[in-house]
Amino acid sequence: MSAKAGPDPNEMTPHDRELAGRVDRRLRDEAGIYAAVRVGDGVAYLDGLVESASQRDAATDLAAAVDGVTRVENDLEVEEFDLTEGNQQQEERESDTASYLLLQDERADSDQRRDSLQPDFNDVISKTGEDMTSDAMVAAEEGLPYMPPTDPVVRPARSDQELSIASGFDETAMDEFPDALATTAFGDAPPGDEDIRQQVLEALADDAVTIDLAIDVQVRDRVVYLRGQVPTMADADAAEEVAGRVPTVREVREELDVAGLG
Repeated sequence: MSAKAGPDPNEMTPHDRELAGRVDRRLRDEAGIYAAVRVGDGVAYLDGLVESASQRDAATDLAAAVDGVTRVENDLEVEEFDLTEGNQQQEERESDTASYLLLQDERADSDQRRDSLQPDFNDVISKTGEDMTSDAMVAAEEGLPYMPPTDPVVRPARSDQELSIASGFDETAMDEFPDALATTAFGDAPPGDEDIRQQVLEALADDAVTIDLAIDVQVRDRVVYLRGQVPTMADADAAEEVAGRVPTVREVREELDVAGLG
């Protein structure tokens, strides 16, 4: 420590200690400078190491600005760094970064090769439900249950000898529903309960499983209520499923009576 280091801390008066503490806090808080600060008779003595000459000058200005300090003796020294060692460390960091990037590229290439060998389960496949398909090739390749296309629904035509096809060339009656049914004739406004009721009735009439069922359909707040009597429990389940496939239906409450179970 040089001769300008200031008085011994044990010889500092309470006022000098309080003034040294204020200088020390200002150096740390405003410039990140950690120095040994001593004060005697209003003179602030600074000792220690700083990173640059500009930081050393800043310490003088900050200490002199503290109320009560009459003069500053700045004995701070600028720390000299080994540039050779710093360059070596920089080269090591750059080498580590290059090795990391090379490893990332190798992993990406490996993942790409692995993905190319695996089947893409996101491909769109022809299917009638989440766990079955009407495409025989897809069923064989993907291991899905195969469901043949439903026979078309027919109705009597003008003469007794002719039949007209109502629907059924698609996998389900819902495949024939246009997107326009999700709105009304007034544009983007949602359909009302009566619109939804008509959609459900059309779906039941167009499905080969439910076309002959006498079902009363009521709708309140987009909730569909199915009432009436059906021959079997399977018919009740089918009616609930067909009604639930209508896009505008929020919920289906099946309240059907099954013949023979009453």
